[in-house]
Amino acid sequence: MNLDPKRRLAAAASLATALLTVEAARAAEPIRTLDLRSLYGSAPTDIEARRQAYDTLVAASCVQGIANRKAPNLYLYYTLSVIDGSIDTDQLWWDRLKDPAIGGDILAWRQVEAAADVEAAITAYAPLIHGLAVWDEKVPATVNAAFTAAGAEDLIVVRWDASPTSLYQKLKAQFPVVVSLVDADGSSRFLDKQGNAAVPDTTRQTSQSAKADAYVWALEKYAKVAGKLSPTEMGWMLDGTWIEKPQDYSGAMSATNQWQLPNHDWLIAKRGFPFDLSPWSDVAATDDPGQPIGTDAAVLQELMTAARASAGNEVITIRGFFGWQFKYTNLEGLPADHHPVMGEWTSVRAVSPFAAGLDADAPGMASMANASFHAHVPLDETPEPQRRPTAEDLVGQGFLKGLASNGGFEDGEAGWTVHLTNHVVYTDTSAGPTKTHSGLRVLECNTSALNDDTQDNLFRDGPGVPPGARVTLRAFVRSPGGPMKGELAIWGLGGTQESKNVPFTADKDWKEVRATLDVAQAGHTSTRGQIYLRTANASLDIDDVAFYAGDPAKGGVEPASYVLWFVGDYDASAWLYQVTPVTWDRPGRGIVPFAWDFSGHLATRFPPFFRHALATRTSRDFFIGADSGPGYGNPSQMGDAARAIWARAGVQASRRLDSSAAWILNPLDPLDAKHLDAVTPFCGDGVLLMAPGGGVAVPSIVDHAPIVTLDNLGGDTVADMTASALGAIPQTPSQAAFRSLRVVLKASKDLVDVSQQIVDGQPARKARFVDPFSFFYLARASMNGANTHRASYRVTAWESPVAVGKPAHVTLKVHNDGWETWNAAPPNQYRLGAHVASSAPGPRTLPVEPAGYPTRVALPSDVPPGGDATVEIDLPAQAAEGSYAVQVDMVQEGVAWFETQGDIPLQRTLVVATTVPTDAGASDATSASSGAGASGSGGGLSGGPNDKGGGCGCRVGASEGPLGWERISPGLMLGMAIAWRRRRRSRAAMGWGARTAT
Repeated sequence: MNLDPKRRLAAAASLATALLTVEAARAAEPIRTLDLRSLYGSAPTDIEARRQAYDTLVAASCVQGIANRKAPNLYLYYTLSVIDGSIDTDQLWWDRLKDPAIGGDILAWRQVEAAADVEAAITAYAPLIHGLAVWDEKVPATVNAAFTAAGAEDLIVVRWDASPTSLYQKLKAQFPVVVSLVDADGSSRFLDKQGNAAVPDTTRQTSQSAKADAYVWALEKYAKVAGKLSPTEMGWMLDGTWIEKPQDYSGAMSATNQWQLPNHDWLIAKRGFPFDLSPWSDVAATDDPGQPIGTDAAVLQELMTAARASAGNEVITIRGFFGWQFKYTNLEGLPADHHPVMGEWTSVRAVSPFAAGLDADAPGMASMANASFHAHVPLDETPEPQRRPTAEDLVGQGFLKGLASNGGFEDGEAGWTVHLTNHVVYTDTSAGPTKTHSGLRVLECNTSALNDDTQDNLFRDGPGVPPGARVTLRAFVRSPGGPMKGELAIWGLGGTQESKNVPFTADKDWKEVRATLDVAQAGHTSTRGQIYLRTANASLDIDDVAFYAGDPAKGGVEPASYVLWFVGDYDASAWLYQVTPVTWDRPGRGIVPFAWDFSGHLATRFPPFFRHALATRTSRDFFIGADSGPGYGNPSQMGDAARAIWARAGVQASRRLDSSAAWILNPLDPLDAKHLDAVTPFCGDGVLLMAPGGGVAVPSIVDHAPIVTLDNLGGDTVADMTASALGAIPQTPSQAAFRSLRVVLKASKDLVDVSQQIVDGQPARKARFVDPFSFFYLARASMNGANTHRASYRVTAWESPVAVGKPAHVTLKVHNDGWETWNAAPPNQYRLGAHVASSAPGPRTLPVEPAGYPTRVALPSDVPPGGDATVEIDLPAQAAEGSYAVQVDMVQEGVAWFETQGDIPLQRTLVVATTVPTDAGASDATSASSGAGASGSGGGLSGGPNDKGGGCGCRVGASEGPLGWERISPGLMLGMAIAWRRRRRSRAAMGWGARTAT
């Protein structure tokens, strides 16, 4: 769009005025903090003190959820680390939010002031509060029913209390009672054994259980009424029993943080449904022994059915965990097979048929505050992708067979002839930065005798190669002390000798050097790859020496034990919140490859951690999906429709950290190949399976995905963990063996120590600790599968917003993650396809649609494995304004779309507007990918069904009423967003962007 200078100046002035107006509005509405740390910890022994603590925490979670629904306005200080008492968890994450790389600038322009107490916080946000929801202490389940009402109607939950100093009496003087689950005189409305009586306020006959009737009331009043709740948000959260029974099964007084009360702010903000129900259908719930057997389980099924009927094609997420430490297990007298772990599995099994999974805030680290605040941190749609290995990489590391083995020195100097003055193979140490290029070992050497064949070189010999073959010698070198010269040499020995010599200069950083020899002579009996040192008395580090002929992918997998550290369990937002400061943030990362199971679906509730992980990962930190993708669920229990919903959500979750493999936990039933289609669309590079026998053979390949067993590592000390790991690793592997070891909340340094003890102390086991992509690529290759049709994408230019009726110009850099060369010319040429639609397509739908990918773009040239190509695309013009989903995938014409082979296509949002600021076309990967509150990227907290006009593209994160920013036009919002994002460009690194969320 071109404007004359006067109009351009006017547009700029208008934009500047708008930005100043918004800045002033934000500055005028401060962020408030509420300090409740004094309530954290052991339960008060006095019941009145417990009541006051419970009332305060309940009210705080309600006002926080309401205040933060549209913008980050109220922050709570409550959570202290249960692992390391020196960590003030809420303070730590607040401090991190100040860094734009982590907080996304959500604190910018805002003043901060402290609220004196919860009553002051409620008063500050009184214009947003519509009244009270009053619950009955004598029927603890009514607190969850009241929470449901509070989320739906913007109410404060408060316990009925006749005391004139109670919070109930104070708030009743300020707000109307909109919902009361107790009679005015404090007597119970919900009672057991009521015969033919109706559930209060409904026409349904009572279940004979006051507990169950409270949930039936919430079902009828809210869950089954369109537009009242978000059907995709629920919470398995404890009810009000704690006031009367604060002890856990051990008899100890439970801490306030084990009752998940601050966690409710998320459900209030999202208008979710919390419940506390037993998963068992064969016994009465232990907290309601008089109920008809199976009543709790029946109510749970009815609740899930109602949610599924309203959730469309979206997955249902249940925040929390069944309360085994207080209820429902054999620890309170149930049969022996009703133990806590079986209760966990039974509860997940019960909800899985509804395409529902847990964000499992389990006991121990159960408490998380401020999710409704953190949710406003934006996430980029195109995170930097994880690096996949080429076949040449794996030859160099000694994992694929070449002309000679042990290119990475993982077996010391075995296979090498070393003629050097000094040389040693070091095992990497956790005492400092990693010395190796990859793996745990590296050769360091020097010479004092140049041009002396007995002291200035090392080499490996392989078989002779026939004429016409190309031999490659590639190495990584560096000189810790500064520049030094060396030389690569390839020799064809025997017959008529021929060679190729390539000089190099090594410096302090790792550098790739290579030589190639096109063999012309016949009769060679051997082929030698040799490295000479050409500078005296200077140290040279050498690693990952790939020595091969022809296509490196043709070599088989070397016999060894390939070990993957599966570092868990991070399938709960509360666990990310509390545990990662003492695991991820402590020393030990960057030495051994780790597969961290940071579940992508948690990004909606806790996006700052995902930004933190991406900003602070090392080259040896990798991300893999937690159990079982978009939530803790059991695919074996899902029908066709539920599996399709699960796969769609799993693809979206995987894009947030560019993962393409996951752990699938399916413990009670066999998982067959049919049911694996719930996960293979987002696990095309591998599945780690924990399931009973039958169904799927392990190892095997299903739908292009290698299936490998996940083993649990026992022990708490390094010695015990080492012994456990050695029990899983073959003593002398005669072929490639694959072992994935699951650890739960272990220190990184301990895992490094275990790895080093095994490598140094058990060399015959040939343990190779590898990243998840190397692990699964090698596993697939060992089973004769093809590591082909894999791509990553970097968005280098993205014209968005774009005017109605105008094509959008996009520039991508496409990276070949597969082991085949992409030919740019026919036949079966590789091309890039693009598709624009009003909504995101489901997994693997476009390749079978006749109108799928109407835009096809040729590659400028052939792309080798590990190479990339820059591709420019003009997306077709759109006739109406709005947000559109752009999906991009590679295709080998006449053969396959990459998505059908297990790859995940790129998805990204294109904004089309009637009015576009003058320089909108200059938007780039950063500016197009991170809009505050952009619910499509998982970063923002969009409104519930009652929020008219909420969500991405209609507000600037606005609060409702006089406390927030007023609505603005979409065009002006886009202008402000562009200016804001440009301001952030200098802070944001642009990297490879693969598999992005819409």
